[in-house]
Amino acid sequence: WQSGYLPVPTSMLIDWNTSLTGFTSDTVGRNAYMQYLSRAQFPGHFKFAVDSFCGLIAQTEFNISLPQEMQELSENIGVNGEDLQQLMMQTVKELLITGRCGALLDYPSFGGENPYITIYPTESIVNWDNSADFVNKNQLNMVVLDESTEVMSKESLEYKPVNKYRFLRLNEGVYEYGESDSETRLPDVFNSMSGYGAVKDCIPFQFFNANNV
Repeated sequence: WQSGYLPVPTSMLIDWNTSLTGFTSDTVGRNAYMQYLSRAQFPGHFKFAVDSFCGLIAQTEFNISLPQEMQELSENIGVNGEDLQQLMMQTVKELLITGRCGALLDYPSFGGENPYITIYPTESIVNWDNSADFVNKNQLNMVVLDESTEVMSKESLEYKPVNKYRFLRLNEGVYEYGESDSETRLPDVFNSMSGYGAVKDCIPFQFFNANNV
């Protein structure tokens, strides 16, 4: 059962193991709780409040100062072509909802293109480590990002879930990244960035919260 939002009420917990049919999977408390969850509603005014605050903030354009050589990047820096103003609004929205998110600076895997920034909601940041390692104290050493998605089968035209986790780490002071189908299993292969301007000595991932936007 859920221990956070909508936990089992006391009355249902008392009847959790009370069975009318003799099967432990078919109990009074369990059935009541499943019905309780199926009828649960999240208040719609929460979305209205988030949209309203985002609208108020968007009325004032963010003051972003960049070197001249980076001005062109600011107009097309998001993974889907967003400019910096749009990325900032994505960040603000995530902070209003959960209070935390992250941004990853990356390069296209095929090379030859400009870097881009991807915003990750807090639910997609499944693990990280910034503990002191006696080499780079207070530096991010590892991040695991959930990039799982659904892919449509060409035969059945049905969407099937695909587990995909991106691992970012510092290995002897060098930034590496790799992919795995499990958040608890390291990738078989780690790659490092190459080329002019590539990040090599730190993980290009930044956390945001209400105190350091």
